[in-house]
This record gives sequence, C-alpha cells and structure tokens, in this order.
Amino acid sequence: MQQLIINITNESKARSLINFLKQLDFIHIEKINTEKQILEFQSEISKSFKDLKEGNVSSWKNKKITLKNA
Repeated sequence: MQQLIINITNESKARSLINFLKQLDFIHIEKINTEKQILEFQSEISKSFKDLKEGNVSSWKNKKITLKNA
C-alpha cells in the first residue's frame, strides 16, 4: 500500500479531483480532520504539563519496561 498527501490550493478543483478518484476501485479516500488532531494533541500536552505540575510523575531510574508484540 502506498499513501500520498496532496495539497490542493483550489477547493473547487480539489472536489473535482476527489470525485474522480472516488470512482476508482483501487483507491481509498480518507478525510483527516487536522483541526481535531491538533486539538487532541494540545489536550494531551496540557494533561502532561498538569501531571508534571502536580508531581504525578516518577523517575525512570532503575526501572525496567518489557514490551511485547501485540
């Protein structure tokens, strides 16, 4: 599978291209809401800073983590 990101500056032409691509059976179009992704990222950063300020963190010194394939 190959993914491409295409930035189109003309909204009308973008709609025409997407409508054409939807007709092709080997192309899957996924619309990503970048504003939502940014808000989620900002929320996670805020939570991390809150944890730091409240002291809800610990040191990694002498700790072990085991990761297994799911």
